Amino acid sequence: MKENVTYDWNATTRLKQLKPARFNWIEDETNTLIDGFLAHEAAEAVPESVTGVKDGTEVIGNITN
Repeated sequence: MKENVTYDWNATTRLKQLKPARFNWIEDETNTLIDGFLAHEAAEAVPESVTGVKDGTEVIGNITN
């Protein structure tokens, strides 16, 4: 499903711009820590990785996503 795949670019530079973080979700009553990225920070390094508005929410039925 992909085309124009190339491996001859400086991926290390882009990876070093990402800031992995450890956090828990506010709604998680167990406060389980997970590893991931903050979307607004990841978007600075890889804009195509994130859509939407910072701190935006979407209500789907009785679930806020």
